[in-house]
Amino acid sequence: MEKVLFQKIKKIILFSFLSFFYLSTANFLFGQSNSIDPDLLKNFQFSEQDGQKVVKVNMSAILALTLDRAPTMEIIAIDQQVAQEALAANKEIYNPKLVNSVGLGKTISKTGSDLDDQYRSSPYLSLSNTNTTTLSTSWQQMIDNGIQYSLTLSDTQSETTTGSVADKGSSVEGWESGSDQIHSGNLTAAVSIPLYQGWGDINKLAEFKSTIGLEQTQLGNKKQTLSLLSTIAGIYWDLVGVLKTIETLESSVVLSQQFLEDNKVRYDLGLLDIVEVKQSESQLARAKQLLLAEKIAKKEIEDQIKAALNLEDFPFGYLPTEELAIHPVKQSYDELLELSFKKDPDLQILQADIKSNGLDKLAAEDANENNLDLSLQYTMNGYGESLTETTAGFSKTKMHGYYVGLTWSIPFNDKITPQKINKAALEHAKLMVNVQNRQTEIKVQLQGILRNLELAKEGIKLAEISTDLAKDLMNKETEKFKLGNSTSFRVAQVRQDLSDAQKDEIQARINYEKIYLSLLVLTDQIHQQYNI
Repeated sequence: MEKVLFQKIKKIILFSFLSFFYLSTANFLFGQSNSIDPDLLKNFQFSEQDGQKVVKVNMSAILALTLDRAPTMEIIAIDQQVAQEALAANKEIYNPKLVNSVGLGKTISKTGSDLDDQYRSSPYLSLSNTNTTTLSTSWQQMIDNGIQYSLTLSDTQSETTTGSVADKGSSVEGWESGSDQIHSGNLTAAVSIPLYQGWGDINKLAEFKSTIGLEQTQLGNKKQTLSLLSTIAGIYWDLVGVLKTIETLESSVVLSQQFLEDNKVRYDLGLLDIVEVKQSESQLARAKQLLLAEKIAKKEIEDQIKAALNLEDFPFGYLPTEELAIHPVKQSYDELLELSFKKDPDLQILQADIKSNGLDKLAAEDANENNLDLSLQYTMNGYGESLTETTAGFSKTKMHGYYVGLTWSIPFNDKITPQKINKAALEHAKLMVNVQNRQTEIKVQLQGILRNLELAKEGIKLAEISTDLAKDLMNKETEKFKLGNSTSFRVAQVRQDLSDAQKDEIQARINYEKIYLSLLVLTDQIHQQYNI
């Protein structure tokens, strides 16, 4: 009975342990994927490779994922938003504004005096005290040609009391009511017109600068995006190369394993020496070592992709599906050069810098102009015991006033402004030299890419020939070994030569793809090529 009970307890403990292990494993495998965006997982097709769940990705998918998830793209989006906000802020200077003010004041003034100490018929000093409360509101606007408008309504409520000082050194005896409260108001329309300096598009300088700043930000972002896409695409081709190499080495391991088993059988039959078997074992160990090294390299490349795309919690490996191929270049050299000049972000940034430099020169030339401003002002006045009575008096033309004035500022011995003009001219010349240098760099770069593409194609052909020869030699050497006319060491050498030839062919194709990638980046055709 106790034995049966002990067995039941043992089964319960074993079941509990297995359940815990299963749940822990499931949580590890699937719990990580739960932190991944489900919409992201929908874009992938899954497969199995070496017992691991992997996602199939082509170049279009990995580059689209780059644009969607890379931290660099978040920074680019923030830079874009900052530049747009700066442009919007500089456009606000043309919006009208309403300025309101309120003020309290007290003014004491002398209204009379009698300084004759012997025959004084009136107080030593007669004073008046005026308390005022002023309210005003002003609508103001500047339009983009430099003209400024304003319309101001103000009302001042005042009350005056009187006082006196009887003798020299005495204090004011007291303040007596001198007049009733009175409202004085005015409505003033004013216009200020710059006739030379400050007239015209110079007033849009801040807006123009912000527009160019936004363009420069967009071009800088474009440059960063192309660089990021180029980096990720290069890593992708490295991953393709590693996987192709792994396939080659796996075949080599299989052949080495078969060769070792055959040699063991022949050794058992007394047809081979034990040294031949040991050499076969050494060859198999070497093949497995190379295979392991490539698998480690694959993991390192996958880690690079995860880091670049902010996928540190992504629990799956990658299985690239892009095929290595020769790509026809349909455009001529002149067409590619024209496209490169048009699309190159560095050239476009220099062109934006030239436009910004033109605005700097325009601002300096405007500051060198005579500053002549015409001011026009018309005021309607009114007085009364209330604000309503005061504003009713605005219609009386005899209470109206006006002002017309010219303000002419002439700088003397101004050395700064001419220096600014000269500086802008020198910077323009420098930018033009930079444009020419960049165009030369593009020409040399394009010529090198096209030349290297042709050389890479020749390299692929030679690598294919080398691989075919190595395969043929391998087959012949294997037959010779079966006939007893070769050794395991010689077979191992030939098999290693075949493996090296296959890896060289893979590397030649990867090099070609990377050179073609540089052409796509230079001409900004990478988006079109991979539909991103």
